[in-house]
Amino acid sequence: MVVLLFGTSLVWNYITPHNRAWRPLFEETHVSLGIIFAALILARIIWRLTGGRQLVPEPGLPGRLSRLMYMILYVLLAAESVLGFLLRWAQGEEFTFFGLFSIPALMPQNRDLAHTLEECTTTLAGRS
Repeated sequence: MVVLLFGTSLVWNYITPHNRAWRPLFEETHVSLGIIFAALILARIIWRLTGGRQLVPEPGLPGRLSRLMYMILYVLLAAESVLGFLLRWAQGEEFTFFGLFSIPALMPQNRDLAHTLEECTTTLAGRS
């Protein structure tokens, strides 16, 4: 899912930035996949916090570093998802899920906030 989101974002922003035929398709696909991703990451975090799949932790430093890595990964994935929603809403745009339903914008358009959020998502995703 992360690879699909990253790929659609790259195509949408760098390969078809001014193409009126393909850009909306990649944008809608990216947003729709983002909604699925947000639901999956939320479900995964809830599952882990409520006792889902508890493996015996590896002892010592490797076990602690492994748990730390997973926590950092979850925080970064959740942050990217939250930033994506906030960015879309700061742009004053609704979310559409493959044309089936929409999630309305929760705030009026704020270009300065949208610009800041876009920089944050770009940095967090590892793009420059």
